[in-house]
Amino acid sequence: IELKSYDYYMQTNFYFWLVNKINFFENKKHYEELAYSHYLMSYFIFIILTPLSYEDLAFNHINKALKYKDELKYKEWFLIFSTLPNNFIKTYDAIKIAEEVIEKDPSSTLANTILQMF
Repeated sequence: IELKSYDYYMQTNFYFWLVNKINFFENKKHYEELAYSHYLMSYFIFIILTPLSYEDLAFNHINKALKYKDELKYKEWFLIFSTLPNNFIKTYDAIKIAEEVIEKDPSSTLANTILQMF
């Protein structure tokens, strides 16, 4: 979140550094690192950089992260997209994922909120 206070030049440099890391991990077939890099990219685009179509871009990256690794924090971040008006995630899928998160972490505020919403 600290990057939010930096200028656009620094934010853009970080973006391209992360793109380079994603390419590197993909080429080397380091899927765990690749998943984490896509997770970071999703968060960075959605919270820090916010370019045009940032919601679509961020959603694409979190989907890729989950494709490479079934990680609890990735699922929680994925659930953020069920709260947006763009209908990125169907209600049924959001409930299913929230239940999976709750099964592993009953204290997950986000997953509990999703279950209350739907």
